[in-house]
Order: sequence, then C-alpha cells, then structure tokens
Amino acid sequence: RYESRRRDPFIDLRFFRSPRFSGGLSVNMVSNVALFGFLFFFTQYLQLVNGTDETWTIGFLMDVILTRDPWMHRIDLARATGHELELSAEHDGVLVDDVAIPEIGFLDDAEGDSGWLAAGFLRSDNVIPQSWSVQLVERRDDQTTVRALRTDESGRVVERLAGLGGNLERAVLVVSGLAPRTLESAPFSVTLRPAP
Repeated sequence: RYESRRRDPFIDLRFFRSPRFSGGLSVNMVSNVALFGFLFFFTQYLQLVNGTDETWTIGFLMDVILTRDPWMHRIDLARATGHELELSAEHDGVLVDDVAIPEIGFLDDAEGDSGWLAAGFLRSDNVIPQSWSVQLVERRDDQTTVRALRTDESGRVVERLAGLGGNLERAVLVVSGLAPRTLESAPFSVTLRPAP
C-alpha cells in the first residue's frame, strides 16, 4: 500500500495487472522451486539410498548452483605441480570430454587418441558393440550335448532342430550378451517355426 501512494514507487504495482508479467513470475517461481526441490531430494537420495560420499554430493550441488552445469567439475591442480597426475572415477561409468589445463596450455577435446591410458575403461563413440554367445543344449538318446551356434553380423542365428519330439527329448537355448563393460540389458528374441 505504501508503494502505491508514492510518486516514484520502487516497483510499479500496475505491472502485476498484466497477465503476461504475473504469469512469467509464476512460471519462474515454480521452476526455481522445482529445481531446488529436485536438488534437495536428489542429493538426499545419493547419500541415503545410493551411499554416495557426502563430499561428492555437496560438490555436485555446488557445481549446479554456481555453474548450472552438474557435469562440469573444476579442480584446483596446484598441489600436483611437477608430479604425475592420475584421474579416477568412483562411478559405474564416466564421460570425459574437453579436458583443459589453461596454465600449461593443455587442451584435449577427446575426439581422438591423445595418449590417455584407459585402464579399466572402454573407449566408445556412444555405441558399444553387442555380440552374443548362443548355445544349444540337447538331450538326445539319454545323452546331453552342447553346441555353440554361430551368429551373423546382425546377431541372427537360424538352427533346425532335427528329431524334436522323437529321439530329441529336450532342447534348451542359452543366450548370453557379450557387450564389454556394461550392465545394461539387451533384447534378444527367439522365434520357433515348424519345418517346411
């Protein structure tokens, strides 16, 4: 009320009569509440459920607040001057891109092999090749045999089960994904058709 009676108010309250102005403020407020709510609950999840170290969690939160980029980590390397530097990650996977040390003029955009030793990691262009181990376990005439089936480049295999229902008592198909260094599931479908 005091502002509305002043000749030169600090904020002209007539702005709030505009639906666009009020709507923009509302959207801004809701987005900020959502952002900081997410950050609060996400860091709680990282610590209490995932068991992530508190120091990393607070560092993640500060990176988001200060840089608005949760994946950009800035580290002071002054203590490593004159010594060999080893970078390691405590996560299931890590993405390294655009590594820069401006003080010594070092810049690596990670677009090629620049001499990094990828010990324990797999270099990838965002696609990990998926191959399969397919084996057929057959129970025939009271004997069990295991045969490895070859797949083509697309991972497809065609096999005829001769004697099924006769001397072939049982057949079990064992499929294993062989993509290196990943725990992601991969789809594999099996189709059974009567022989022509």
